[in-house]
Amino acid sequence: MTAQFSPIDFREFHREELPRRLAAGHGALAAEDDLAAIGALAFRLPSGEAFTYRPRAGGVDVLPGDAAADTVIELAPELWSELVHDLESAPGLLYAGRARCAKGDAMRFVRWEPGLRAMYHGRPIFAPARTDLRDRHGRPLDPARGFALGDDRADMAHFLRTAGWTRSRRARAKATSARGGARMRPAKRCCAASRAAARSTPRCARSRATCGSLASLRCRTTTWCRASSGATVSPC
Repeated sequence: MTAQFSPIDFREFHREELPRRLAAGHGALAAEDDLAAIGALAFRLPSGEAFTYRPRAGGVDVLPGDAAADTVIELAPELWSELVHDLESAPGLLYAGRARCAKGDAMRFVRWEPGLRAMYHGRPIFAPARTDLRDRHGRPLDPARGFALGDDRADMAHFLRTAGWTRSRRARAKATSARGGARMRPAKRCCAASRAAARSTPRCARSRATCGSLASLRCRTTTWCRASSGATVSPC
């Protein structure tokens, strides 16, 4: 693990660092989700040491032990550390059998993940009612918009960064290039512009769980390349 993702001390983090983050505003962000309906969540190490996240109005309290938890997740300290670093996810840990639900409902752990990201990183929780998506020119973003091959790539990249996906209007596979009639064929997804846009897109817009309603979307981008040279000539 690099210095950026160095192991985190379980006890020190919960006694000092996490309360500091929660007091700095992360707790209020987490409280925007309906965590009270999910119930308190605890993480327990194999040694038995545990801490509980108990939601309340306007924030989340961190309590030692797991007696007050509705759901208790047991996992190794290095896996918990990677979860905090956002290198692991609740579904990934559960489905791979690397975390065990010792009490309660494991799916509540999955449901807690947006709240965990808010607590750990200050990442806002996606809610359609609080979202104001705009295109590059400041107009309301049309989520059903498609792009043609000749559309402005800056508009396409902005749409991808903002919405988390793009789609192209139907294009002919037999379209010809202006230079010599070279035939066009479908090619792999994601040209350089889409890769650049994706790198600058907040992870939450692309992630599996944090943006709940976006997680089910699929990128329907189509890229077209010249059969002869592989040069990208399409939206992404």
